[in-house]
Amino acid sequence: MSYLIKRKRKGKIEYFIIWFDWRKGKGNKGRREIACSSYGYHSKAQCEKLLKKIKQQEEEIKASNQGFTDVVAIDRLETEIKLLIVDYIKHRRELVEARFESINNNKKVKTLSRVGLSEKTLIDDINSLRIFKEFCEFAHILYCKDFTPEQAQAFRSWLEKQGRETRTNSKIMQNIKSFLRKYELARPPYFVELNIILKLLKPFPRKHSIPRVFTVEELRKIINSAREHDCRQCEITRNSKNQGKNFGGVMPLKFHPLLPLVLLLMFTGARRKEALNLRWTDIDLKKGVFTIYAEKTGRPRLLNILNDPSGKISPTFLEILRIWKLKSQGSEFVLPSMRAEEPVFPKYCWNRYKKIAEVKENTPQSYRSNFVSYALSWGVPIPALSSWTGHGLDVIQKHYYSYVTERLMGDSLEEIMGVSDLLVEILQDYRGEGNLSLTKWA
Repeated sequence: MSYLIKRKRKGKIEYFIIWFDWRKGKGNKGRREIACSSYGYHSKAQCEKLLKKIKQQEEEIKASNQGFTDVVAIDRLETEIKLLIVDYIKHRRELVEARFESINNNKKVKTLSRVGLSEKTLIDDINSLRIFKEFCEFAHILYCKDFTPEQAQAFRSWLEKQGRETRTNSKIMQNIKSFLRKYELARPPYFVELNIILKLLKPFPRKHSIPRVFTVEELRKIINSAREHDCRQCEITRNSKNQGKNFGGVMPLKFHPLLPLVLLLMFTGARRKEALNLRWTDIDLKKGVFTIYAEKTGRPRLLNILNDPSGKISPTFLEILRIWKLKSQGSEFVLPSMRAEEPVFPKYCWNRYKKIAEVKENTPQSYRSNFVSYALSWGVPIPALSSWTGHGLDVIQKHYYSYVTERLMGDSLEEIMGVSDLLVEILQDYRGEGNLSLTKWA
């Protein structure tokens, strides 16, 4: 049974065809729908004509006793791939708008909204579908029925020859599978069968890299480089005569402190977005307890850097945090926002700092891997480390613990990292009249 419904969205009327695929279950479980605009039909008369055609085909299929899996009926309705792409992107944009609306209605909630879709995901989808559309034009594929299993294999080979990284190609393949799966789950009985094609669109195999663990020399170099970056920038902003001069291609207006971000990532094992979203209300400066909200799920986890049962992480860093609290001048966030509503990742300054440090794989995620690896070498139990970082037990066991080759001894994590003396110097610099004391949070 198929019928036509209309919905009003943003002042425009759209028509949808509703039918029931009893193979998926009874009632709403088998209910499927697809926009008439996917086939290029927009007016009510065109949609009714399409519905009539669908009902005729359903009767033909039932009369022939071939059920809902009739492969001969594939070419009875030819759907252009480019129209499906337009409909899919339109659907994803609506999910992004739903995410923004949910966030605006719940500004006081600290956890990330799980409603809708993020804008970054939408951009990835658009780029992946653009690449898929280029292949369809290259292979002269116009309709869905033309995208055969042979063409799926050809697409995989074509994508591999484009010169992108394996991880990027796998992400593109995953996005295209999501695109095709949407229309596989919502297809009428006569629609092209895509299950075989979906099985062929497998991610590209790649070698799993060993977790990045910085040596003591590299850790000291990282902290000194971030400290040097902030000191030189503070020196520029302090001298009014140099306000309009360049420092290595970096203008004072583009200055953003990096040392707070580096230390926070290094001694909490937080993800980049989790560190940027951290507020002073999430930290108990007396007990040294952090409440970190997971970037992926929004679930809170606790991290005690002062008196955790498994050991002290960084008492000196807690003292530095107390100095930052005084310098924040009532700012809501732990990291400097630099006149913005909330902290953002300073990509320009980070690239400048990476050139100074000259350390390979110096990324925010590598600090998280380094934190987990040093904690395991220190003897922290896997369950405790899982609660600190939000990693699953199996992830820590498989991807981190198997690469730990030695046991490190020390009273705190900052000591076994070999940077405790540097943290003491940084603490004195923030307290005294050094350049770091001029760091601004807003």
